[in-house]
Amino acid sequence: MEVSVGLYALIFIFFFLVIPGYIARRAYCNGEFSKQVNWNTNVLANFISSLFIGILVTLTFTSIFNLFSHTVINIDAALNKFDSYFISSDNSPLNHNDNSSLNAKFTGFTKNVYKIYLPFICSVYLFAAIVGFFMNRIVLSFGLDVRFKLLRFANNWYYLFSGKILQIRKDSSTININKKVKYTYLDVLVAEKGEETTLYSGLFANYDVSFSDINKLEKIYLAKATRWKKTGDSYTSRNIPGDIFAIMADKILNINCTYVFYNDNEIKDKKFNRQKRLLVSFKILIVLFFLTICLSLLFSFNIFNSPDYLYLLYKPLIVKIVILFNLNFMLGLLTPFEINYSHKKIFFIGWSSLIYRIIGTIVLVGIIFYIIRH
Repeated sequence: MEVSVGLYALIFIFFFLVIPGYIARRAYCNGEFSKQVNWNTNVLANFISSLFIGILVTLTFTSIFNLFSHTVINIDAALNKFDSYFISSDNSPLNHNDNSSLNAKFTGFTKNVYKIYLPFICSVYLFAAIVGFFMNRIVLSFGLDVRFKLLRFANNWYYLFSGKILQIRKDSSTININKKVKYTYLDVLVAEKGEETTLYSGLFANYDVSFSDINKLEKIYLAKATRWKKTGDSYTSRNIPGDIFAIMADKILNINCTYVFYNDNEIKDKKFNRQKRLLVSFKILIVLFFLTICLSLLFSFNIFNSPDYLYLLYKPLIVKIVILFNLNFMLGLLTPFEINYSHKKIFFIGWSSLIYRIIGTIVLVGIIFYIIRH
């Protein structure tokens, strides 16, 4: 079959694949990494990356949508129709002079845009933004960018000012410091008129990088800044009034970073709070999922595109209660941890208790399948 990729194919690829991928990448590189995704440089690489990620995002969203929706999205059928309508030169109405046939192809197009295509595109875009944002949170929270170079952001200044550069191993001789940086103290040597130099010291507050080159520093902001000036053989210091002092990067000769680390108790508290938030958030999601299933079964709302689930909706009330009880037991298997607030630790319930729960889950799954089939 001879295929010519024309305007409609480009529109399809751009709106349904490239833009979702670009949104996911922008959401992933948010905050101080936002200038990493920039169409002004390396357009081809940005296009290929956005296209590849957009395909993954669209396929994932379609799979999730088909799981919960009665209206199944068939990508194969949609692509075949799109190919026959707009791409294939043999079948495309654009290659014929029959105006009635051409008009028939677009009959109801406006209605479909508002009721089908626009909601689908907006949903894919929103899904892409959510996925990109949470992937960013996961990578930074667990330090995956430090461990794996593939996930590392292109902004090298972030790793320098945050102190994460101490955790990056490049060879066996590199010193690896796993302590968390509380704040960073900077000494910035700035060139003045002629050969004169001035040293500025202060707490690191923020920085700006170039829009065209993320590794090109433009400004540094210091809090509680101090100005050091050489007078003869000695140095004199003067506190700079104001809250934030900005230094233009084109005048900077070098930067010295001094890291102040959290102590052991502070690290323990931060680790406990992070693990506690993660565990509580996961339990909340499980509870919300269980409540959704409860409301669906008890009030006969079909939220899953599954014949077995539809069959459960017509079971007696006592059967639904038994199924919900078993489901609650199985969901408890997903969080085999307990929070000890007095010791500020997250405890694993133990392998013996976990094995008992797994055996009980297998038995309960068998009971559920027996109830469904009978």
